[in-house]
Amino acid sequence: MNLLCAAVALASMAALADKGTLVLQVGSDWCVSGEDVRKTFESAEFRRAMSSKFEVLVYDEMDSPDEKTKAANEKIKDKVVRTKRFPAITCLTPSPVRFFGQAENLPSSMTAERLAEVILKMSTRKDAAEKLFKDAASMRTRLPEKAADAYGKAFELLTRQAGMFNEKSVREGPLAYADEWKALCTLDANDKYGWTRRFTMDEYACVAMVEKVTEERKEGSSALLDQIRRVPQDHLTANQKQCVKVMEYAATTDGTDKPLKTS
Repeated sequence: MNLLCAAVALASMAALADKGTLVLQVGSDWCVSGEDVRKTFESAEFRRAMSSKFEVLVYDEMDSPDEKTKAANEKIKDKVVRTKRFPAITCLTPSPVRFFGQAENLPSSMTAERLAEVILKMSTRKDAAEKLFKDAASMRTRLPEKAADAYGKAFELLTRQAGMFNEKSVREGPLAYADEWKALCTLDANDKYGWTRRFTMDEYACVAMVEKVTEERKEGSSALLDQIRRVPQDHLTANQKQCVKVMEYAATTDGTDKPLKTS
């Protein structure tokens, strides 16, 4: 009987290891819509829809947690990607545990069917990104530019569904696709293809870069702008290209506002 129980336990552990994880983040004593979403998240209908792919867990960021909540949170704290818009669901792959998306600011009217649809679409995009990563790895030596494009497109898929506050989490930290990011950075050394700039030039970085270009102009230098001029713009977003135009303008004294040429 003990051997049978042990076999069942091992089978259960193996099945769990093949599943990803969904972590709902709420604040039960302050998040107004969180409790309604939690009811949907913990409903039999949603669990049934997710049972073959995901384990369903809750991280409660209540202001005054009791001991039970503290203990539950402690068990899953390493699987949480913090959000600024509650309630939110963090989506993680199975072993190795990696972050691939977050559904934020979920409405209290969210049904189990709709919630399952949102998560499964994110999972489908994750599968597509991981296929691109696999393709990129096979091309790194023979076709470095195509490999960089595959890595870049994969990270584009992941960052798009990670949420604006969590884009770095798919590239950096314990839950990131760190090896894949390192491979892209190696291929794209010195911004050879423009992909690393794509993922590191956020709004805050752009403002700082414009300020830096302005300060350098006062000092008679154009070091940063010269560096940016060497970056192919093919993979930059429209906002990033506009930022480059602003930097170009900030570096001039005659008011020239001509965009840089794309390579």
